[in-house]
Amino acid sequence: MGEDPADAAPVVIGATEHGADQLLPVLTAAVRDTRPGAEVRVRIDRSARLTDAVARGELDLAVYVTEAASAPGTPVGELPLRWYAAPGWEPPAAPAPLPLVAISDPCVIRRRALTALASHHTAATVVAEAGYLAGVLDAARAGLGAALLAVPGGPYPDGLAPLHGLPAVPPVRLSARARSGCDPSLTGATIDAVRALLGFREMSPRAV
Repeated sequence: MGEDPADAAPVVIGATEHGADQLLPVLTAAVRDTRPGAEVRVRIDRSARLTDAVARGELDLAVYVTEAASAPGTPVGELPLRWYAAPGWEPPAAPAPLPLVAISDPCVIRRRALTALASHHTAATVVAEAGYLAGVLDAARAGLGAALLAVPGGPYPDGLAPLHGLPAVPPVRLSARARSGCDPSLTGATIDAVRALLGFREMSPRAV
């Protein structure tokens, strides 16, 4: 029997850049287990762009920040939010505002950071912003300010250390969305893999 063309076609998956270093190995492994002969391609982008790409059929499946996109999806878990800064960095003494580095608007995590600080009467100002997470990490490593980051667990981001004494911020939820007509076995395997990584326990339908 010949190889099914669907099994040989490239599989294109997307992931939010938040936690991508841990999400992508899990996603790609799940795809390769389901489609051993398929080429796996990856797109890392902001959540709204990922769901738009799924709707256009450019991505087979994407994992994204739920609040950052209007598209419906399947819940897969949460990413904890924690404060980080360059090792040894200290915030300025009050009443000077806390310097923040953040992704440019619109950004759920940026809004979460500012809202949490305001609710604790902590003045803050964004001193550096970037279109993508890599720029935020570079600015934080350079000692420009504090950053609220979504990190699934494990080691700290390279060149950064936890920053204590700032208000706790609730985690962000992640969802998965597959293109219309995507192989259900592929969708199920990738969703199960991400849920296992994130410790998701709610039993809910997989339809995306």
